[in-house]
Order: sequence, then structure tokens, then C-alpha cells
Amino acid sequence: MAYLLGSIHVGRERLDFDPAIRAALPDASLLVYEVSPGASDPENMAIAIMEMGRLPAGQTLENLLSAETWEAFEKRLAKEGLPAENFAVFEPWVATLQLLGLSLAAANANVEFGIEQQILEMTEGSATIGLETPDFQLGLFDALPMETQIYLLEEALTPESQAADFVDLVFAAWKVGDLEMLERLIVPEADDPKLDVFFESVFLERNRNMATGIAELLEEPGRYFVTLGVGHMLGDEGIPALLARKGFRVKRVPRTGATPRG
Repeated sequence: MAYLLGSIHVGRERLDFDPAIRAALPDASLLVYEVSPGASDPENMAIAIMEMGRLPAGQTLENLLSAETWEAFEKRLAKEGLPAENFAVFEPWVATLQLLGLSLAAANANVEFGIEQQILEMTEGSATIGLETPDFQLGLFDALPMETQIYLLEEALTPESQAADFVDLVFAAWKVGDLEMLERLIVPEADDPKLDVFFESVFLERNRNMATGIAELLEEPGRYFVTLGVGHMLGDEGIPALLARKGFRVKRVPRTGATPRG
């Protein structure tokens, strides 16, 4: 059997996990993540991004963007003391990741308080695997059409002050198990035709692949605790729904009620 937990990759505070989660962790023979812990070494990731995200010779990021977008990008980086020229030879997705990182840092949101990291700290020494690799995940962005990459960059130029509110809203919905709110917050791109390719490759295709990976694990005896981005757990094309269509019995574990006072 497998326990599925939707994760938020970054956070702003340490969580008090529901007793149902705490009870399931010691019984797990294998912890399953999107990427195996330790595989995402920051230095190696930076090298991979620089190698994978480099534009062909003769092209520049400034020339790909509108004058208005390039100016907004310059101003946003200047606030952090970073020159936009550092990104001149990189594809728009690289700049987008930088913008997202800056917004999360401004919101005091980091991986230390992400759900994966907190689960890891609670299960130190347990066996772990990943269903994907860092290079595979970066390759999804690198393979996006240029117009989609540019659109994502433009969307990432929204005021960084919104990041803190967004993270807090997502965690509030996560804590009470509000799946409808989580879906509205995390996967609104499903209704945006400009992001059809992004939604298909970064969400839907990965959902199908990860559901298949989990199904293959379940062919072997054991108890698996699977922690994946919560966006992959939502809706009719989310991993729980896909596993149900494969014939697995999927049951949502309710939140533990408040302890009665004596």
C-alpha cells in the first residue's frame, strides 16, 4: 500500500503535522519523492541550468523580450543589486526561475520549511527514492516553446509582495485540506490557453508518468510514503484519480479531529 501526501516545496514556518501523517511515517518501508533527497545539489543544479539554458550564439534575452518586459526585468533585478546583463545569454525560463527565487526569498519562504524537508527530518535514515531527476525537471522548462517561456517570465514579474500572501494562502488551504481552493491557487493555468503546453508537460504528463511509477512500486510488497507536489494530487487528472482509474482503491484519510478536553 501507499500513503500519498501533497507537498508544498517551500514554506515560512515549521508545521505540526496531523497525527495521521506522523503515524504513517514509521510504517513506511520506502519514502518516495519527486527527486531523491540529495540529488538536487545547489552547485550541480546551477551548472546544469547554465549549460541547459544557454541561448544559441548570436541570440540575447533582451532581443527576445519586448522593450517593456526587459525594462521591468532590469528594474526587478536592480532592486536586488543584480545586473540584468548576467542573464543576457540565457533562455527566458532561466530568468523566470531567478525571479521566482527572488520573490520567495523576499517572502521569507524557503525549502527548509517545505513539507519534503520537514518529512525528511522526521524520518532521518529511512530509505528514499525519486520518481524524477533534476535534469529531467529542468529539461521540461528548457523544452517549452519560446513564446511560452516569455509568457511565464512576464507573469513572474508581478510584485514580489504577492509571494508571501500566496504562500500563506496555499498553506492555509493545505492545513484544512481544502482541495478546491488548492486547485484554484496552484493550477489556474489549466484555463489559460497561452499555457496549454506548459500545463500539459509540467503537470499532466508528469502526473501520468508518476502515477505509473507508483503503480509499479505497488506491484511489490511494502508500505510506501509518497510525498509529491500538491499540484500533482488535484483534480480529475491528478495522481490519486489516475491511480483509481488504474484499478487501485484510493481512500482519502480524514484530518484528525481536535482532542476533546477533559
